[in-house]
Amino acid sequence: MRPIITSFLFVLLFGTSIEGLSQSRSKTVRLTRKDKAQILFGVVEDSLDKLMGDPAFQQCTIPVVNGKEILLINTDLPMKSPFDFGEFRFRAMSLKQIEREIKDNNGDCFFQTSSLKIDRAGRVEITIWRQIDVITNYPGRWVRGVGRVYEASLAGAKWRVKFLHGTAMIS
Repeated sequence: MRPIITSFLFVLLFGTSIEGLSQSRSKTVRLTRKDKAQILFGVVEDSLDKLMGDPAFQQCTIPVVNGKEILLINTDLPMKSPFDFGEFRFRAMSLKQIEREIKDNNGDCFFQTSSLKIDRAGRVEITIWRQIDVITNYPGRWVRGVGRVYEASLAGAKWRVKFLHGTAMIS
């Protein structure tokens, strides 16, 4: 009977220490402003041409200022605004400001990012949307959005983004 109890205690203690070890190996990731900006840059770099070329947004008019096409973006990620990216200049706006643009122009196109979701392995998921909101009979509205979902992971000192899948919404 005593060897069984000793074996049981050994397994119990050993199993507990393995469980504690596996929990200590899961990453607790605290993203800095630099990390978030690097992730946003990688997502924009991969998605911009694809979202700009989507035929669903042919009716979007894009103002040009000083040779740059102005794109509105709502994001809680840190970014210098305006943020130049090739021929485009992103202008960060709150949802309230974008709503005002939609009302003033009877609709508008804009970009939006989701909040960052961090899993236990330290991978970060983010979605970037290109959306068009058109006012039909105020307060009626037609909305279409095309999004791209990404996973970012830290490789050395640099964040790498990987496209996971596309997504869409319409109302």
